[in-house]
Amino acid sequence: MIEAELKELLAKATLGPWSANCSHLYAPDGAIIGTINNPGSKETDYPLVANRDLIVAAVNALPALLATIEQQRAEVERLREASFQSRVQPWMLECFNAEIAADITERCDRFIEEDFELVQALGHDPTRIDALKHYVFNRPAGEPSQEVGGVMVTLAALCLATGLNMHEAGETELARIWTKIDKIRAKQAAKPTGSALPQELTPVEPCPKCGATGPCKSPAGNSLPRQHAARQGERT
Repeated sequence: MIEAELKELLAKATLGPWSANCSHLYAPDGAIIGTINNPGSKETDYPLVANRDLIVAAVNALPALLATIEQQRAEVERLREASFQSRVQPWMLECFNAEIAADITERCDRFIEEDFELVQALGHDPTRIDALKHYVFNRPAGEPSQEVGGVMVTLAALCLATGLNMHEAGETELARIWTKIDKIRAKQAAKPTGSALPQELTPVEPCPKCGATGPCKSPAGNSLPRQHAARQGERT
């Protein structure tokens, strides 16, 4: 590793600036490190140095370079600790518990729910969702880390297209749900056991146009009437 090699070289060097004259390269303590490559020189006790200025500059730059590396490492660690993902975890543990927070099936259900709510809010045609569901689940499964990257990129692209700020929206929502912990806990407690749905659905009135209790089947039904709401009551 380059950093380790630099530290080893620096540890071997006497602290202080290196220097050179027309014939020799000197360490800070005055010791001769090498002889400048001079065809007329008869010095043979020290290794030849082809470029004294480069050697002096490189060695003298080591302390500042290593200090910069340490600062950058500290900044990366600070940003990692302050990341949005890391700040969601305390809320999850406060609102639920470690078991629920780590339940991958539950987390996938809630992710899909929020995904649907976003596209619904943007006026997306719900009939396109079924086509995409069959398309995706009839293909080989991807690699989770890459798919997370895809989610991030496509969400950013969607926000750009709609004039939304994904980072600002995330911070606003995280601040909001800290004030809704009791309500969210009550909703979680009432959640149907084993169901993907976040709460029980109340019966809906049949559509006056087509008689359906799901999406309207009449030719004029381009949107979901209130009777067809798949999500009952106030959103958390």
